[in-house]
Amino acid sequence: MMGALAFTFVACEDGPSEVPVQSNPQGPVFEAGNVVASAAGPVTTGTLNITDAMGNVEIATVQSVDSILTDATVSFGFDYASKSDFSDAIEIPVTMDGTTAYVNSDDLETAHIALFGKSPKAQTVYYRIPVYVEQNGVDYRWGGIDYYCAEGSYSETIPVNLVIEDAYYLLGNATTWTLSEATAYKFDHSDANVYDDPVFTYTVEVPDDQCYWKIAPQSAIDSDSWDTVLGVATDGDASLEGILVDENPQAGRFPEAGIYKITINMEEMTYSMKLYTAPMYLCTPGGYNGWDQTASSWIPLRESDGTYQGAIMASGEFKLTDGNTWDDDKTWGLGDGVGSLSQPGTGNIPVETDGLQWINANIDNLTYVLTHITSVGIVGGFSDANWSIDGYYEMTPNADYSVWTWTGDLEGAEWKIAFNNSWSYNYGGSVDNPTFDGSNISGYSGTHTVTFDCSGNYPVIKVE
Repeated sequence: MMGALAFTFVACEDGPSEVPVQSNPQGPVFEAGNVVASAAGPVTTGTLNITDAMGNVEIATVQSVDSILTDATVSFGFDYASKSDFSDAIEIPVTMDGTTAYVNSDDLETAHIALFGKSPKAQTVYYRIPVYVEQNGVDYRWGGIDYYCAEGSYSETIPVNLVIEDAYYLLGNATTWTLSEATAYKFDHSDANVYDDPVFTYTVEVPDDQCYWKIAPQSAIDSDSWDTVLGVATDGDASLEGILVDENPQAGRFPEAGIYKITINMEEMTYSMKLYTAPMYLCTPGGYNGWDQTASSWIPLRESDGTYQGAIMASGEFKLTDGNTWDDDKTWGLGDGVGSLSQPGTGNIPVETDGLQWINANIDNLTYVLTHITSVGIVGGFSDANWSIDGYYEMTPNADYSVWTWTGDLEGAEWKIAFNNSWSYNYGGSVDNPTFDGSNISGYSGTHTVTFDCSGNYPVIKVE
């Protein structure tokens, strides 16, 4: 009963002299001992749009069962994978209706999202169909553990009710009303697929309370057309949150001057705005940069706790300033002693050891912590220690410790940059704009040279 599978294929060596009448012949029949079964449904046609499936999807059918198995019940499995080696295979439940096997379209969609995300793009699915026989209360994997009555691939898409574009841009008085110039005002987004992370953000400085805005998707920029531009339902709406509309969109208005962080959720078609009263970043003019704010390291505001944290280059002494100014109300210096700040910043903040530092400043509490960085490393799933901070790969610094490099095999794994063998100081997120405690960096495999460069205003991570 556990006989081996005998495949029978018919090859067409010569084409017909005349074009035959189009027909829909039965798919190839596969024999396994005394059971004859064939693949069926979309897996044989090569495409499946789950939107059209709506319920049970046929995958296989029993053609015949030999008389010696008259008391046997034949059933199937369905292995579903995004990789041809089935290393990420998901077993989808199969139901039988007589001699026909089905999988549920909801189960297919769940598996699709788990392996491919929510993108509407067609994805290649690899499948294989094992056969099972139950006779006299005994279950058998028909043909052995390596036998499948059918296996192959097909193209699959999932339902999408909303198209989320890859990029969005802020139009308005504070940026530009010219579509061809709007690429300079692109919303930030994570490295994730836009259907897995539909949230985009942009920070803008608004000069007065008569600044209006709309949002242009990438399609509007590419076509230089206002047909797909987004806005609000009522012209001049100054609400800090609301619904984005694409039919007869009107211009929203910023309620007052200031710095705003705009967040749009393109799955929910909503927007929200946050008006900042604190500086978005602080400059660190001092001995390292010739007391020049524009040449200094800049420390971004960390929204979660209101602190300013990051890696900076410093030597001798420095101050903290809100932009390129020495105005008393925008300058912080040493307070009563190390660890305390004062405003205005009459005293300079001392640097015990010149070079790369990690600073944690709180201008509300007038406190700071300055930590000298003696070690920079790359840590991730590829390292021998597998995310153990004690086992990160040390990077090599240049002469003034502003640039650190490491060459090795990233193996396609996720990773981060960390300092002093501690998770208290780390960068993740985008390599062009790394953030403190950001998400894991991914998308690189093979041998690369990774560079952490802190010589500019903000740190940059390069992978070459």
